[in-house]
Amino acid sequence: MTENTAFFREVDEDVRRERMERLWKKHGPIILGVALLVVLGTAAATYVRSQQNQKFEAATTQVAEVLQTLKAENSAEVQDKLVTLAPTLPEGQSAIARLYVAGLASEGNDREKALAQLADLANDTRIQPLYRDLARLTSIQLRIDSDDAAKLRTELDPLMAAGQPWRFSAREAAALLAIKSGDTASARDLYEQLKNDADAPVSIKDRASKLASIFN
Repeated sequence: MTENTAFFREVDEDVRRERMERLWKKHGPIILGVALLVVLGTAAATYVRSQQNQKFEAATTQVAEVLQTLKAENSAEVQDKLVTLAPTLPEGQSAIARLYVAGLASEGNDREKALAQLADLANDTRIQPLYRDLARLTSIQLRIDSDDAAKLRTELDPLMAAGQPWRFSAREAAALLAIKSGDTASARDLYEQLKNDADAPVSIKDRASKLASIFN
């Protein structure tokens, strides 16, 4: 019997839930922040590989130039510039600019603005499913602390399916939902799956391995 197993068998349900809440408060925001950066970076890299042309490069430069002006005190101004710029850009760069607006708004504790931006992108049928699904996933991640866990899990299910581009991040979000709900068995199973999945990104596998060990 492992030390963690002995611990979980000795304490009562109230203490176990308190421990899960502490775990969530300690790791949840960090994981969500890292996940957001990973998916944004992956989206940009995917589009870079698929659209190597002059128009794309010019649009990418425009977004990069706006982001290079970002400072702690001018986040709102940068967001406004990206919002104005996005409609003039090709599909991929426009989506990425809008995702950055949502990310910056979230970092600035303007959760409602972030969620509104993500909802607009998720429902924009002019945009490829790759970016629309990314917006859905990011919105779920931002709502883990506030929305009903069962509702969020329902939203996550199609994003977790085999072959979906964001399935690993979606499964990680599902594990966080399980932790928040006190469902340690489901969290352990999801982390074990991620840890052992050869196709999962290294960063996700590493986090899954560390967190899975807590429940063994």
